[in-house]
Amino acid sequence: MSAEENKAVFLRYFEDAWAPRLADDQETDEFRVAFGDLKANPDLVLAAEDGHVLIRFTVTAVHRGDYKGIPATGEPISFWGTTVARMENGKIVDEFAVAEKMGAVLFGVTSWLEEVGWRPQS
Repeated sequence: MSAEENKAVFLRYFEDAWAPRLADDQETDEFRVAFGDLKANPDLVLAAEDGHVLIRFTVTAVHRGDYKGIPATGEPISFWGTTVARMENGKIVDEFAVAEKMGAVLFGVTSWLEEVGWRPQS
């Protein structure tokens, strides 16, 4: 497939992966409920050699529900990331993603929780 066709396939996958719906695991579901207005915007989509496609993205949301025992704060969050796929015959055969603050978002690391207003107790 051409580079443009590979980009289109991976972009459809990306948009579907971030679509607003509950997932198959409790951790992701808890996050999606607390941040129900989550939006993932593909800022840049590039096709590279050997069938690789890269998407640089930004995620935004507002903390509107309980998350990891922290009541809704109404505070916005945002993080960015990059995901790369290797394509063969129009199919994704491998993908790797990394996101700024992603571990913090999914696992409740203090630095991200501070972003929504939580402060560690002295």
